[in-house]
Amino acid sequence: MPPKHFGARDPRLVRRSLRVGLWAALLISLPMMVLPLFGEQILLALGQAPATSRLAQHYLLGLAWGITPALSFLAIRGFMGAVNRPEPGLWITLAAIPANAVLVYLLIHGKLGLPRLELFGAGLATTIVNFGMFLAGIWFAYARRPFRKYHVLGRIWRLDWMLMRQLVMIGAPISLAFLMEYGLFAAAALLMGLISTTALAAHQIALQVTAILFMVPFGIGMAATVRVGHAVGRNDALAVKRAGFVATLLGMVLVSALTVTVILTRFAIATIFLRRGC
Repeated sequence: MPPKHFGARDPRLVRRSLRVGLWAALLISLPMMVLPLFGEQILLALGQAPATSRLAQHYLLGLAWGITPALSFLAIRGFMGAVNRPEPGLWITLAAIPANAVLVYLLIHGKLGLPRLELFGAGLATTIVNFGMFLAGIWFAYARRPFRKYHVLGRIWRLDWMLMRQLVMIGAPISLAFLMEYGLFAAAALLMGLISTTALAAHQIALQVTAILFMVPFGIGMAATVRVGHAVGRNDALAVKRAGFVATLLGMVLVSALTVTVILTRFAIATIFLRRGC
C-alpha cells in the first residue's frame, strides 16, 4: 500500500502504512516464535533422525528470538522501496551478511573470548544481526533524508485497524502463495531426511543455490510491485500494464540465463560447499 499512497502523494498514509506494517510484524511473529521452541518434537513426529532433530532444536532456540526484528526490517525495507529509495536497505543487508558470518563463526567455536555455543550460537548470531538490521533501518527511516519527513515513529503506539484490515485482505493471498511455495521446499527437505542425512545435506546445497537465484526474479517482482503501486496511485493504467510486461519479460530472460549457468557449473557449485572434488 505505501507505493500507492506515495504515487498519490499522500505522506500521511505512507506513514500509517509503515506503522501498520510494524504492528503486523509484531503480531505475526509472536505465535511464530512458539513453533521453533518445539522443533525437535515436531521433527521427530515427522520421522526425522533423532540426532539431526536434536541439532536442529539447538539452532532454532537461538534463531526464534530474531523473527520479530527480521519481519520488522522487511516492513521498513518495503517502505524505503515504496518511496523510491531502496538503497539504505541494500547497504544494511550487505553489511549484515559478513557480520552474520563472522559472528556465527565466533559463537560456534568460542573465539575471541566468546562462549562456545555451537549450533545455538549460530542461531543466536543471526538473531543479534537481525536486531542490528532492524535498529539500523529504524534509524535511517527516522533520521535520514528523504525518509525523516514522513515521521515514521509518530504515534507508533496507535494501531490503525481499518488499514490493518486492508493490509490483511491484500497480504493474506500473497502470504498463502508464499507459504505453499516454501512449504513445498520444506516438504522436500523432510522427504530427504527420511532417506538419509547425506541426502538431506545434498538437498540443502541445491536449496541454497535455488534460494540465491530466486532473489533475482523476486527483486524484479518487488520493483514491479512498487512501480505498479505508483501507477495505481496516479490512476495511470498504461503505466501499470507497462511495468507488468517489462518485469515479466526481464524475469524470464534472467531466470533462463541463470538456469543455463547452474546446469553448466553444477559440479563446481557443489565443490564450493563441500571443499573437495565431487
